[in-house]
Amino acid sequence: MRFKLDKSSPLPAYRQIAGRLRELIAAGVLVEGERLPPSRALAKSLGVNRITVQSAYELLDRDGLVEAQVGRGTYVRATPAIASATMEVTAEKPASSQFWASQFVEHFDSHWSGPRLRAPEGTVYLDYALPPADLFLVDQFRRALNSALKEHGAEALQMGASDGFPPLREYIAMHMTRMGISCRPDEVLITNGCQQGLDLVRRVLVGHDDSVVVENPTYPGAINVFSGSRLRRFTVPMTESGPDLHALESIISQNKVKLIYTIPNFHNPTGATMSMEKRERLIEIAGRQRVPIVEDGTYVELSYEDHALPSLKAMDEDGIVLYLSSFSKVNFPGIRVGWIAGPRAAIEQLEAAKRTSDIHTDLLAQTGLYEFCRRGLLDQHLKRVRRVYMERRDAMIEALKRHLPPSVSWITPAGGLALWVTAPDGVDSENLLRAAVSRGVAFSCGKGFYSGPPDPRTFRLCFAAAEPEDITRGVMRLARALEETMAESRETEPERALSGRPMV
Repeated sequence: MRFKLDKSSPLPAYRQIAGRLRELIAAGVLVEGERLPPSRALAKSLGVNRITVQSAYELLDRDGLVEAQVGRGTYVRATPAIASATMEVTAEKPASSQFWASQFVEHFDSHWSGPRLRAPEGTVYLDYALPPADLFLVDQFRRALNSALKEHGAEALQMGASDGFPPLREYIAMHMTRMGISCRPDEVLITNGCQQGLDLVRRVLVGHDDSVVVENPTYPGAINVFSGSRLRRFTVPMTESGPDLHALESIISQNKVKLIYTIPNFHNPTGATMSMEKRERLIEIAGRQRVPIVEDGTYVELSYEDHALPSLKAMDEDGIVLYLSSFSKVNFPGIRVGWIAGPRAAIEQLEAAKRTSDIHTDLLAQTGLYEFCRRGLLDQHLKRVRRVYMERRDAMIEALKRHLPPSVSWITPAGGLALWVTAPDGVDSENLLRAAVSRGVAFSCGKGFYSGPPDPRTFRLCFAAAEPEDITRGVMRLARALEETMAESRETEPERALSGRPMV
């Protein structure tokens, strides 16, 4: 099979390769069941990186034209008619895309995921930061839900108050008071998860040409919320002790900043915990400059240590902190119930914005969750998962130490669901992910977590949903993928130097 790539074409090389193979299948040159050339061999003949050919094969795989068989290669699975049909559909897409693009008021980028790759059977998934379903107290929640229905009857199936089910708001206020945060029920707004809470804050506090500050890297959902043409987003670098406050103060002094978004405890994705010194300094800067702080406390309950640093909200004497949290990461991700705690004046405006969005949060979910919490089942669940997660975190760190080279570094989190890893120079985590998935382990690339310039070497490993033995197996596979990717990087380094392209 011989063809050339058009180096002057704006179309990426992998799409040119996929397009040419699609044409050959449509023409009947490549027939169903025929094996495609190994990615390394085709890459050498075309003068491209092996990853480029793998990306082309993955594109054809997603369209159902080829099938990757682990250990055997990639085979044609489509007839000429099917290949021709996909070419026709592909040809129609630009016109439709152009039409819709002209209708959009704002354009949003999704930071939720990296490359979508087909994983082989038996893959160890270390990508999503979610609690594992086998730890859910399903029977206990069912009984709590039945009890809520028995007590409240049809009322639990009616429309609820926009600010939330009153007993649940009272429970949350009491719970936050136990955490050292002075809070009344009328200072709590129930939301459909933390994501809606962020969106409500943006709608109420951020207008056209306003600025916000976020950490870099940070939670992709926050990047999505604080995107679009209506605002400016500044980033401050993250360190192991929290955000760079010198950079933060410089930004605030030179721009009209409407809010600061931060994750002080077990930061997503880095796992870092903000030091007490930085907490005090951040509160001082924000209070002096009168800039609201949005504190994301989603992971605060998942601490593996007895002594916890106070939240920013607990330290707030000026009423400038809004505290966001959710039951999703500590309990049931499928029950979208979270909350915002803050000064009553802010809560009233946020509630008004919520009424225009969804009227109210699922009342049956709220009543069942309240009964679950009232019975002490959430506290029981948290004690158990903290122990399990700490065991799995330790298993992952031990595996990393044993199987990865010393040039790999990571942050050991004191809580949460994941840890942040930095590969050696020259390694791109997207290329590493492709190699890793082919060997049966998946993780989250770092690039999707960056609101500003990314470090392509970084990636996130989640330990919560995998058994210790699976974690060890996954890290061993990751080690082999890293070895392969580093060898690929060394092979292509002279090519980059000759072409004048920058190293990434």
